[in-house]
Amino acid sequence: MVEAGLTKAIVSFILKTSVMTNNGFEEALSILHQILRVSNDEFRVLVMENQEFVDLLTQVLRGVSILKATIEVSSIGILHKLNLDFFKTIVEIVRESISYQATKCSLHILFESCQWTQNKLKIIEAGAVLELIELELTTPEKRITEQIFGILASVCSCADGRAKFPEHAGGIALISKRMIRVSPLVDDFAIKILASICKFSPTTQVLQEMLNGGGVSKLCMVLQADNAVQVKDKAKSVLKLHSSFWSSSPCIHVYLLTREIAI
Repeated sequence: MVEAGLTKAIVSFILKTSVMTNNGFEEALSILHQILRVSNDEFRVLVMENQEFVDLLTQVLRGVSILKATIEVSSIGILHKLNLDFFKTIVEIVRESISYQATKCSLHILFESCQWTQNKLKIIEAGAVLELIELELTTPEKRITEQIFGILASVCSCADGRAKFPEHAGGIALISKRMIRVSPLVDDFAIKILASICKFSPTTQVLQEMLNGGGVSKLCMVLQADNAVQVKDKAKSVLKLHSSFWSSSPCIHVYLLTREIAI
């Protein structure tokens, strides 16, 4: 279909269609996105010939910033009405990393929206958990990390979120790695994530990954570092949950640390 000029036809349609009327605009963008997963040769030529296409997409990106501002001033009633397709679109923006600003705005929207259980479930269903972990692996930046960890801490308070989190092989290791390296806020969110998973989803695999990925070691380090009392208490409570499993590990330095804090 690409060879038959479908890409050119779609771009032409998008240019002739008003973003505001949305008369097939969204569907056209979706089709174009699928085409570009297969081939972008024809698209490259079309972009070079159509500066207005770039201008149009720039307007769309500005729309993300406006959407962020809208969410900030929206009433609870409006926030409760956000549907699954809305969150799928936001997660898609996160996945594609269209621009730094678009990513920041999208994360802010997710962060503000996940205060309500209904939205948390939709965010999880939209595939946000794994995409957020992937984003953090590729884009470690303080403010973005704080937003990502905040969203993950919120969705992991739900059973669906806790079930989805361990599906990413690097999830626990990532959370552990960022602790004591970014900010106290990240430490707080990280401990909440690990606490939720270890308390409500303590499979043998999860507990072993806490050892192998450095989660137990980092929690012990939190107790040794200059952290707030409440943060240390949270870390200690997580260590106490499965101290018998972790203290029997051949990882001697973990055993010594856990013995030192008498858990």
